Amino acid sequence: MRATCLVAIILALVVTGCELPPEYLPPTAVAETVQAAVATAQAALRTPSITPTWTPIIVPTATNLPTQTPRPSATATPTIATATNTPTIVVGTFTPTRTPTATPSLTPTIGPTSVPLPPNLNTTVMGCDLGFDLAHGLGEVTNAYVRVRNTGGIELTNVCVILNASNEGKAHPDKSRCFASLKVNYEVTTKLTVDTTSGTVTSLDVAVTTNQGLTSNTPGANCRAPDRATLDKITPVLNTPQPIQ
Repeated sequence: MRATCLVAIILALVVTGCELPPEYLPPTAVAETVQAAVATAQAALRTPSITPTWTPIIVPTATNLPTQTPRPSATATPTIATATNTPTIVVGTFTPTRTPTATPSLTPTIGPTSVPLPPNLNTTVMGCDLGFDLAHGLGEVTNAYVRVRNTGGIELTNVCVILNASNEGKAHPDKSRCFASLKVNYEVTTKLTVDTTSGTVTSLDVAVTTNQGLTSNTPGANCRAPDRATLDKITPVLNTPQPIQ
């Protein structure tokens, strides 16, 4: 082994020295190179070689351990407690309550004390005409149609209507007429006759008296004969009290 290495080194040096052309390497250099190579080879021979020691490599043998079959472990199944929230449906019993309807109470309005109207009369001469009364031994007479209304607040009693004339002669039986009662808002129409002097101007006047002390005087100036429609209306109800229309 050592000889082989020496030969290899010498060959290497020789080859290295041969790489340059001879014209560039002087003889002394060649000799020196050879000497150096020889010296190197000798030194190599004198150096003891280290014989490698073979250390056995212990390859561990795999020992098959007995296989232990794992016991089946008890699988712990966790019990998950699920809280079930069951809604409680409270069914309320609805009992309809009847709300009483407020009945409006009629509160009487206290006003001033009602005072009845005072007694009052309304007298109207509706018309007049001339005539002759031979039945009573009289000549010319004047007839007057008079309407009396009770427009007051109390009933009138013993209502007497009297016809007077400015040129009156003898007393005529139909000169006046009385009514036992005349209610409130009632009226009565009557025909009165008075003896008058022919050929003179006649002025009429109607007086009304009652038991309540109420009196009235109504002149009958410019009295004219009533038309046919008025006579047809008042004739059926003469001397009969009627509600005021």
